[in-house]
Amino acid sequence: MKIEQGILHMLDFETGSLTISQRELDLKEQIIHQYADKLLNKFLDGDIKVGELDRTNDFVKQLMDKEMSFLEKSHTIAQVFFDCLKQAEDVPNGDLLVVQGIAEDEQPFLGIFKLNYKPALTHFVDYVDDQMVNNIIVNKTILPNMGQRVDEGILIYLETLEFHAIEKNIK
Repeated sequence: MKIEQGILHMLDFETGSLTISQRELDLKEQIIHQYADKLLNKFLDGDIKVGELDRTNDFVKQLMDKEMSFLEKSHTIAQVFFDCLKQAEDVPNGDLLVVQGIAEDEQPFLGIFKLNYKPALTHFVDYVDDQMVNNIIVNKTILPNMGQRVDEGILIYLETLEFHAIEKNIK
């Protein structure tokens, strides 16, 4: 699979805010491309459900619309995703990674992955009474690392509308 485009949107359910990126990720940056590739490969190696989307569904029609740019599609996806999940309880904050590319069989695909934040410790330089203090703090917005499997996501083959999905039950 070759990822050609990607974008990251921020989902903050605690404050009820969706931060939509206005530009795509720079996949020429090796670390960004490597991160997206590894997430996709780990996803495909997971316990996925396979099915086919309904071509008559309005949302699916938007995904297939060749007139809409990748950026526009990703904005629509993020808004629909956020609107659905914000009504649920206990949805963890995270980022929504949307990627588009070409599969081995030359079929175009669209991937949508929710990257739940993982808390991690980091250092923080602070000043107390004009003296520098190095503290340890919890950063609550750390993305899953490259070796981790995605908890939630869907990969859609745009010509056949076959999908591979991993879902997480949410109340």
